Amino acid sequence: AEAIVAAGMDPRTRGDVMIIGGAEIYALALPVATRVELTEVDAEPAGDTLLPAFDAHAWREVARTPHAAADGRPGFAFVTLERM
Repeated sequence: AEAIVAAGMDPRTRGDVMIIGGAEIYALALPVATRVELTEVDAEPAGDTLLPAFDAHAWREVARTPHAAADGRPGFAFVTLERM
C-alpha cells in the first residue's frame, strides 16, 4: 500500500501495478497480486534469485505463448496466471 501511494496512485482505485524487483519484492507483492506474467525458460542456469514459491492451486493459466529454442538460446514461454 505504501508503494502505491509513493507512486502517486490512489490505493482505493484499481489499476494495473507492475512489480519488477528482486525476490524479496516479489514475495511482498505476491499475496495481493491478481495476475502473474511469468517467463518460463527451458534451462536451469546458475543463479541465486528465484520467484518465491506460491500455491499453484490458487492460480489458473489463462495464456501461454511458447517460443522454440533457436540460435543457441533455450526455448521459453510467456505465461499469464490469474488468481482464482
